[in-house]
Amino acid sequence: MVVSPYCHQMGSFGVALIVKQRMEENQAKTRFVGLDFAEKPVTLSKDECSLCANRCAITYAEVDGLTERPSWGYLCGREPDEKAMRINREFALMRQRNRLWKEAAEYLQPPKNAPVIGMPRALLAHSHYPFWRRFFAELGYDLQLSAPTDRRIIEKSSDWVGADYCFPVKLAHGHLRDLLENDTIQQVFIPFMVSAGHTEKATEAYFCPYNIALPAVLGSAMWLNGYDEERLLKATCDFRWDDATAAERLTADLGKRLGRNKRKVAAAWKAAKNLMTSHEETLRRIGRDATAQALAADKPAVVILGRPYNVYDPGANLALPEKIARLGLTVLPMDFLPLDEEDIGEEFRNMYWNYGRKVIEAARFVARTPNLYAVCFSNFSCGPDSFIQTYTESIMGEKPMLMLELDEHGADAGYLTRLEAFADVLANSTIERVPRYTFNRPAADPASAKGRTLWVPPMGEAGAALIAAAERTAGYDAQPLPVEDLKAYLKGRAVTRGGECLPCPATLGTFLSTVERTGNDPSKHALFMPTAEGPCRFGQYCTLDRMAMNRRGWDTVPILSWTSVDTYDGTDEETRRWLWRAIVLSDTLFKLRCRVTPYETDPGAADRLYYTWIDRLSRAVENREKLDPVMVSMRNDFMSIPRHDIKKPLVGIVGEIYVRQNRFTNQELVKRIEQAGGEAWLAPITEWILYTAYVEAWTQGYRSASLLEKMGNLLKNRFMAGEERHFMDLVSPLLDERHEPPIAETVQSGERFVPMDFEGEVIITLGRAIEYMKNGADLVINCAPFGCMPGSITSGIFQRIEREYGVPVANMFYDGEGDLNRLVDIYLSNLGASNGLAATGTNGQTG
Repeated sequence: MVVSPYCHQMGSFGVALIVKQRMEENQAKTRFVGLDFAEKPVTLSKDECSLCANRCAITYAEVDGLTERPSWGYLCGREPDEKAMRINREFALMRQRNRLWKEAAEYLQPPKNAPVIGMPRALLAHSHYPFWRRFFAELGYDLQLSAPTDRRIIEKSSDWVGADYCFPVKLAHGHLRDLLENDTIQQVFIPFMVSAGHTEKATEAYFCPYNIALPAVLGSAMWLNGYDEERLLKATCDFRWDDATAAERLTADLGKRLGRNKRKVAAAWKAAKNLMTSHEETLRRIGRDATAQALAADKPAVVILGRPYNVYDPGANLALPEKIARLGLTVLPMDFLPLDEEDIGEEFRNMYWNYGRKVIEAARFVARTPNLYAVCFSNFSCGPDSFIQTYTESIMGEKPMLMLELDEHGADAGYLTRLEAFADVLANSTIERVPRYTFNRPAADPASAKGRTLWVPPMGEAGAALIAAAERTAGYDAQPLPVEDLKAYLKGRAVTRGGECLPCPATLGTFLSTVERTGNDPSKHALFMPTAEGPCRFGQYCTLDRMAMNRRGWDTVPILSWTSVDTYDGTDEETRRWLWRAIVLSDTLFKLRCRVTPYETDPGAADRLYYTWIDRLSRAVENREKLDPVMVSMRNDFMSIPRHDIKKPLVGIVGEIYVRQNRFTNQELVKRIEQAGGEAWLAPITEWILYTAYVEAWTQGYRSASLLEKMGNLLKNRFMAGEERHFMDLVSPLLDERHEPPIAETVQSGERFVPMDFEGEVIITLGRAIEYMKNGADLVINCAPFGCMPGSITSGIFQRIEREYGVPVANMFYDGEGDLNRLVDIYLSNLGASNGLAATGTNGQTG
């Protein structure tokens, strides 16, 4: 008997009444053991089913008074008394995809008795294992995956996970540990997987930050658990490379360890790349025919949208694709769809994640194809999907779609209820086709923002005010947005999905609230929101902001976006110079405030002066005054504040640039440090911009830029670094001990853990923290939005760094509410900090 899935809405008592009624109608005899079941002794035991590759962990219950042994855990759906794996025709295409993947990996067998290298059966191994197996086979090695995911692997991961990663990354820890505990595996290979290669459809094709940084994350876990990191084979892989670059980089990473020269590595790269190309073409060719046959059946079919490690790992996804098939729905792998023919539209042009783009392509295909529906697999804390799910829902419109977020807890009951309800919806659905999603994007060039109020997000009050002043010199009516408050933040949350990183709803909600408070026509306003082309989530803010404003009917409100790819090269040369000066001035002003506040004898004097100088510097920038005398005057004002001659614990602040600078999102972190008896040293805004310029120069090096390009970048970098040094010199001696290290030193310190290829804030967060420690910081605070991927990566690695350097690191993940900064009091108390002053000297000099 099958009970309608909608019965769950009536609760368990209602279901029991319906079952009772049906059994009476059919004169069925109950097997209910009685209400005294809870009083009976029950013994549980486990065994492994060996009928298929699932290797299901079967649980048996020995119940006092029962002759039968109830059991559960059969992923294939067979009943306990069935002696063979249950084969489902609706699942045939998924089995075929997995068979093709395995055949590609086994295409070339390594030499007999070849040394074995292990590879965790996690993350991109579920797509790229054939590539790497062929690569190592060509070099004379046998690359073997760890065992399939099961409860044992999941449990192995729990003790090793050093941060709040998504489930697939947690799972990778268990697979690594399983390999390391295998005496036959001497080396484990884990690559830094950067990009899938160039595409004309989107700006980039990055893998997510966790895939890029995986060797650093797992290497730190090894080190922390007493394993020799030399057992880890690490190599950077970027499919944007030409063959010569690939040979050079992979030889540098692996050649010496494997005893192979550049010629052999180059041949292995080409062979592996050719195999992967052939494999992907096979998937598309077979997939076209299979998809056509499935659709010709004139009944609902389901595409599983998601990354390979969510879709094709039955131990991680609880075999849910197979359970969907058992509901009578043909299940299509996303790999089988003709995605190369699908347009993602200009609105998603900046979908710079490889699998994010594929999900959007597949969603468009499903949306316009009758009888084809989507079930989307994701994970709790999946950074990209916090945006991609909104895009996918918009594309689907009114067409039914189910989203499932997977985790490590291993119970499928809740998922099955939702799957059954979804299948019931499809059986009764009359929706055949969804109109193409329309994305209203007004012109967003500089001219379109003229004649409107251009609002600048408050990444630090001084920064927003001075950037707005610099933009006014170029003819914009630019104004700084006010610092967010809880009401504005909640407004932003109300118009977004809820999983986005904190700065996104905070800035959006503040913009919406500010425009509404003016009472003016929204079309008289514009939002200044810089962007990026990956790999973290920041570059998606503009797209999500646009969609949220369109839903409110604000189709004519432009979003002015400059990008980090060209160091925010979005306006004329002279305005760019003044924008840079504005940022340097704002950083310098805040440094002065932080250097004086902990020691002032008149509490609040430095803060009052700080806000006075925000206004004064804004006028200087807007009028393009000579800045040297202005800076000297500012220095003298701060020098004149009487100060106690003592020394307080120094706290370096690193992390996500917006949260660490913005006092609403970080819950007044700097003031909390000062109230707890410390001195704050905040990594400046200039650090990120200098880093992007450094990356641009480094990128030119490996892509053979012209001499003119290289000279232009060199001059730009020299100008930027020179201006920063000059302004810092003008406020000497007050900030003599608070100069930032050269960006090359910061990058070099971070490069010990992640390669330059990462091109994100992970490397400078790690590097700057190490530089703080070298320069006497007593505590480092790593700020990030809740769910931030770079923040989670760095927090995992910081466990190792703080042991090595003997300096504690507090990883602070903010979500817009609560009192996270109470931890600051504890850390500083342990360091011996005090709100009281140990000395009473007021000679105007800080310790």
